[in-house]
Amino acid sequence: MAATWQTWLQDLSAYSRIPLFFQLFLKHQKCLELLFKVLAGQPDLELRDDAQRQAFWTQEQKEAAQTNY
Repeated sequence: MAATWQTWLQDLSAYSRIPLFFQLFLKHQKCLELLFKVLAGQPDLELRDDAQRQAFWTQEQKEAAQTNY
């Protein structure tokens, strides 16, 4: 799971070179919250404590990737 989030963060870094992309990304409340959760390691912490959260974080990854595109 961490590898997928790492790819997502790398994509954000690459897309931030597009004018106004990062500003628009940060205006999207769910994206902003997700960014901070990923940077804080929340997905890994939750999955370590509760394997049932796998489906939730998998869906979050899909939505995050779709939002970038």
